[in-house]
Amino acid sequence: MFIRLTGICLAATLAAAPLWAQDSAPPMAEAGIGARIEALAAEDGHGFELGMLQTLRAVERALQTGYAHGATDNMIEIPVLRLFGGEMNPDPLPTQPDTLARGVGQFLADLDRARAFLETIPEDAEQSFELTLQDIWFDIDGDGRRSDMEGALDILAPEILGWRAMRTVREGDLFAQPITIRFDAADQEWLIAYTHMLSGLGEAILAFDPTPVIADLAVGLDGLSRAPEIPNPFDQEAVRTRLAQLNTELSALTGPIDELQSEQRALWRERSDLRDAREKAGDANEIAALDAQIAHLGVKTADISAELRPLIAQRSELMSAIRDEETRLTVAPMAQMKFREDFQFEIDSLYILIKTLRQTPDADRVRAVRDHWKAMIAHNRTFWARLDKETDNDREWIPNALQNSALPLELPDGVGESWLGVLNDAEQVLDGKLLVPHPLLPRGYGVNLGAWFDDPSSLDLVDWIHGRGAYPYAARGPHISDLRWNLFNEMVGGNAGSFAIFFN
Repeated sequence: MFIRLTGICLAATLAAAPLWAQDSAPPMAEAGIGARIEALAAEDGHGFELGMLQTLRAVERALQTGYAHGATDNMIEIPVLRLFGGEMNPDPLPTQPDTLARGVGQFLADLDRARAFLETIPEDAEQSFELTLQDIWFDIDGDGRRSDMEGALDILAPEILGWRAMRTVREGDLFAQPITIRFDAADQEWLIAYTHMLSGLGEAILAFDPTPVIADLAVGLDGLSRAPEIPNPFDQEAVRTRLAQLNTELSALTGPIDELQSEQRALWRERSDLRDAREKAGDANEIAALDAQIAHLGVKTADISAELRPLIAQRSELMSAIRDEETRLTVAPMAQMKFREDFQFEIDSLYILIKTLRQTPDADRVRAVRDHWKAMIAHNRTFWARLDKETDNDREWIPNALQNSALPLELPDGVGESWLGVLNDAEQVLDGKLLVPHPLLPRGYGVNLGAWFDDPSSLDLVDWIHGRGAYPYAARGPHISDLRWNLFNEMVGGNAGSFAIFFN
């Protein structure tokens, strides 16, 4: 299944949705993404804008798919879907086993189209454009009208900026005025890198296609609905009456037990304070007086404990009797049903994840993951190289040392070089030149991730946690360390995750 990180990364990418005022195409704030793409595609010289729009459109369609199938709070950790905080679809379509795979496939196709637009840009061309963040919106429910919860800035800003920056934003009301960004040639490389990062994540999902696992689970649930019913010899009305009586008795015990336990905790705190005072006392008479008080409180505490014991024992007996009576019911009590309703999504998701990773992945898609992520790193390097050469300071997206960002954030000096060091380590891991440590492999051994990309196998979590699953890919040699990541994290004030999402 999708992982949470993907959704955050998508959030950072989508902030690059453009608003154009310099041509005849309909403005984003009025027409939305689809109409804007259709108008610009009929003209020349808009490769950068169209690449941005198409990336945005890919995510909008994913959000629309989630809404169409009834995305709920339970889906909050699924990428793209987790960005939606509006009202749920009152009449959702049924979800099929291949809904996720088809959605990811469409997302990958949209990203391919975005890169195709970007490839039309001549090498020496400057296709800069302006973006006003408040004008971007996602037509999540597909009704063609912008609602309060469809504004991109409201959805994406907390993901991109993080809670620290958002606190500054709210205190200074920084979003009250339009925030306009001018995207330029360096940012083209940033966008291309981001599309490759996202495509790599999509390919990883399809490499371990969860469709068969979801379909099998659906078959099992369908069979469960037809499970036979064993005749119940117990009088259900009598059982419910007995349960009501037992629960009434249990409720009657709750008050006295809570009151005694509260009194007991107060005595414990008082005794603790007296012991602290005794340690600080210097006079023998004062110590003796404190000892007497401590002893008196000890007696009172013991008396309460003696009073509590039979009540707690009685409560335990009642709870056992209640559980025994519940076994005689044909239909489970509401408490048990509520547990299933509250946690069934998480339980099913974990099951699907574990079973999906046990499948043999599609080797071509696995290698496509590496190809996309290496392309991401290459374009990221080009981005920082071009950024360092910029001499203007015009509403920047990611600024160099002499520029300012149009967003409410500041970049420390040298942060780009530090981030490239992190990416260099990542590339060497992808190529198998640095090993990934595994705590349960013998000393000196590590996992050659490059070897796994060359010849991928299933990722049985039990085998890989133990280390047995890593044996075919184990090697001896230099390991990746956390030094560069820690230095980067220190440079950005402990906010490495948010900046990594921002930079890709």
